Amino acid sequence: MNRLIPLLCSLFLLAACATATIGTDFNDAALSTFEIGATTFAEARAALGTPESSALTPKGNWLHRWAYVRSDANAWGWSVQTTARRKLVVLVFDGDEKLLGIAQLDGIDLSAADRKRLAAKPQAQQGK
Repeated sequence: MNRLIPLLCSLFLLAACATATIGTDFNDAALSTFEIGATTFAEARAALGTPESSALTPKGNWLHRWAYVRSDANAWGWSVQTTARRKLVVLVFDGDEKLLGIAQLDGIDLSAADRKRLAAKPQAQQGK
């Protein structure tokens, strides 16, 4: 019986913690090194990993999307604590695979100067 109590406590602790993820985590700090007109899609992929999705616009530009969500839940007695982390970036590249800018950014700590410098012009999201 004395051996059963630690085992039950261990099972309770394991059952009390859960983590769920969607997507693959990526190095969002690399975004600050990107340059419009200079950074290629191959360089972005090397820095961020393979995008979750890609789409070709009618005008021939590419939208590449990287997304990651992590949710943690911890239950202690009657209390449940949850935390979530979400990161999303959509980059626009021209037909020559050169960066036109960031079309969408969420949950990523990027300086105001970098946000302004890397913001895609509205016409870039549609095409030339």
